[in-house]
Amino acid sequence: MQDVPDAVQGDAGLEFITSDGCCYQSYAPEETSNKAKAASAMKSKGARDLRKLINNRDKISAILGDKKISNWILLCPFLDNKDVISHLQKVAKEVTEAGLPFVASDFCALVQCQDDFDTEFQLLRSKAVGAPLPIKKPSADQLETAASQLDQRVEDKLKRAFPSDGNAKTEKRKKNFVYAHVERENVLSDLRDEYPDFWEASNECIAAEERRLEMAGAEGDTASQQINSSMDRVEKALKNQVPGLSDRQVTSISQGQVGTWLLECPLDFEEPN
Repeated sequence: MQDVPDAVQGDAGLEFITSDGCCYQSYAPEETSNKAKAASAMKSKGARDLRKLINNRDKISAILGDKKISNWILLCPFLDNKDVISHLQKVAKEVTEAGLPFVASDFCALVQCQDDFDTEFQLLRSKAVGAPLPIKKPSADQLETAASQLDQRVEDKLKRAFPSDGNAKTEKRKKNFVYAHVERENVLSDLRDEYPDFWEASNECIAAEERRLEMAGAEGDTASQQINSSMDRVEKALKNQVPGLSDRQVTSISQGQVGTWLLECPLDFEEPN
């Protein structure tokens, strides 16, 4: 694959080219909820860049050398409307009729989306070595806000869970759970902004375990067993389903998620006998 840089006078309508004659141009429409508007934008983008093969013939010929283009592909995040395909076929006919020396006789314009590469996408995800994001330590303001909102609820739960703890130990546990909750929020927020696929997969794992917890309850006879079991289940699910996360991120999310469940439910404990 050869990337075509666009820093100097654009990329001539080619995002990158492959050694077997495929040229890709990627595009993500700003409008995603309205299918008609998204299709219109995709048609305009595809037609405009396809015609660049004609308008930039000298530049493209120099980029390709002796290679010929057999497939020109508009790569989009989704494809909902078949009119995008038929529209680009009409423009592709203009390209083939232009007699360009670098266009193969079987030239074809295609529109593809991420669903067409699902196998490859999952393979890349499984080989990921971790999202290189530092884990932000909770700030004093974040901790104060979380504690003020949930202070009494957490304290009541911890007293039920660990009735033999004195006030000092209960306070320490409370601070640890609040800290874990806020750190988990920071990790997921950064993943959402920088690695949305990891963020989405992480939330799917958490939601599945939360449904199980609400339906069946936490595993174990004691509060410690229930807390450790919930953390282990979240950690295993994340490692299996989101291997792109680092061990540190998995630990932060799993510990923090249990802290979140303790703060906001569904994790709760019965009154001691």
